[in-house]
Amino acid sequence: MSGCRPTLRELELSDLRNLSISDENELYWKGERIEVRNRLRLTRTQAIGAFLVGTAAVFGGVAKGLNDGTEFTCRHWQHFCGGEPRESGVVLPGHRDAAPS
Repeated sequence: MSGCRPTLRELELSDLRNLSISDENELYWKGERIEVRNRLRLTRTQAIGAFLVGTAAVFGGVAKGLNDGTEFTCRHWQHFCGGEPRESGVVLPGHRDAAPS
């Protein structure tokens, strides 16, 4: 019978009374500790893919943060703008925000 799948049913709210957690953040079911016997195992291709996706997410987050920081400083203190700063709301000639005449 070890090869047969057990009969499963949906978890009900009354079943949650059997679930508890210790101070060490370990799960218990009806007073017995729940142990995970199988670790997540990835193939070499899956591990490389996960690494590439994670790296892309980190670099994307850093790039977005740098872009937002540059935009913020440009709008508030006119640093990194590549043009002349605005004086009292007037756009100076030759600035990228100047309207064509």
